[in-house]
Amino acid sequence: MTFNSANQYFLLGIRKFKVYSIIIHVLIWLFFLSIPLALISSHEIPSIVLHWFIIHFILLVMLFYLNFYVFIPQFFFKEKYLSYAISILIVVVAIVVIRYLISRLNMGLTLPDPLMSFERRPVNPMIKDLPPTLLTIFMTLGLSTSFALAQDYIKKERIKKVIENQRLHTELQFLRYQVSPHFFFNTLNSLYSLSLIKSPKTPESILKLSDLMRYMIYEANADYVSLEKEVNYIQSYIDLQRLRITDNVKLEFDVKGDIIGLKIAPMILITFIENAFKFGVDVSSKSIIKISLELQGSKLNMVVQNSISQKHEIGLDKSGSGLGLSNTTKRLALIYPDKHSLQISKQEFMHFVYININLS
Repeated sequence: MTFNSANQYFLLGIRKFKVYSIIIHVLIWLFFLSIPLALISSHEIPSIVLHWFIIHFILLVMLFYLNFYVFIPQFFFKEKYLSYAISILIVVVAIVVIRYLISRLNMGLTLPDPLMSFERRPVNPMIKDLPPTLLTIFMTLGLSTSFALAQDYIKKERIKKVIENQRLHTELQFLRYQVSPHFFFNTLNSLYSLSLIKSPKTPESILKLSDLMRYMIYEANADYVSLEKEVNYIQSYIDLQRLRITDNVKLEFDVKGDIIGLKIAPMILITFIENAFKFGVDVSSKSIIKISLELQGSKLNMVVQNSISQKHEIGLDKSGSGLGLSNTTKRLALIYPDKHSLQISKQEFMHFVYININLS
C-alpha cells in the first residue's frame, strides 16, 4: 500500500467507523428500550409506569453521552482522574435525586409522619430504589466507557498505521534516491572504460544510458511499475554492458513465463545484475554471467550467477562499497515483508544470487 492510498484508507476508515458507530449506538439503545416495552405491553401495567421508565431511560442516555463525549475526553484521557471521579459522582447523585423527585410527583408520595412509629413507616422510595438505580447507572457508565476506550484504541491504531506508512515511504524514498546515483556512477565507469580505448561503441552507449536515465527519472518514481517495463529496463542495461565487454565474457539472459499484468517495485532487481557485471567481468580471463528470470503465476524467481574475477578474489579492487546491495536488501524487507527470500552464496570461483518475490 502506498502512502497516499494509506491516507485515503485512513480517512475512509474513519468515516466508515463513525457511520458504523452511530448504527451500533442506535441498535443498542433500541435493544435496551425494546425489552422493557415488550414486557410492559404484554401485561396490564399503568401508563405511569411506562412514563417512569421512559424518563429513567432518557436519564441513562444522557449519562451515557455525557460520559462518552465530555468526561472521558476531557478528564479520563487527560489523566485527570480525580476530576473524572468527582464529575461522575455529581452526575450519579443528581440522577438519584431527580428519580426520587419525579417518583414523588408521579406517585403522589409524601414524607412519612415523624410521629409514626418506625415499624409502621413506609419504606423511603429513594432508599428502596437505590440498588437497582445504581446498578443501571454503573452499567451505563461501564458501557459508555468501554465504547469510548474501544473507539480511541481503533483511532490510535489507524493513526499509528498511517504514521508507520509515512515512515516507510520516507525511508523507501531515501533508499531509492541512493540507488539511482549509485547505479549512475557505476554506468559512467563503464562509459569511462570505453572512452579510454576510444571505442566506436561510446556514442551508442551514451544513447542507451540516456534511455536508462529517462526510465529512472520518469518511470521509477512510482511505488510500483509494470514488470514488463522493469524487464525491458534490465534488458537495456544488459545491452549497454554488452557494448563494453569482450568475447571473453559468456553472457546469458533468459526470461520465462508471462510478465504481462504484474507490477514490481522499480529497480529492485538491477543491483544484483549490476554487481554480476561489476565483480564478474575480468578482461584478462574468461568470465561467465548468467541471469535467469522466471515467472510462475505471480511468483518471480531470479537467479544470477557470475564468475568472480581474480582482482576481486585477491582484493585488488576496492571500489565496491556495498551500498547498492545494502539498500536493495532494506527495500525488499520494507516493500515485500514475508513475501520474498534472498540467498547469496559462493562456490569456488562462482557467485550465486537466488531471489524469490511474491508479486501478488
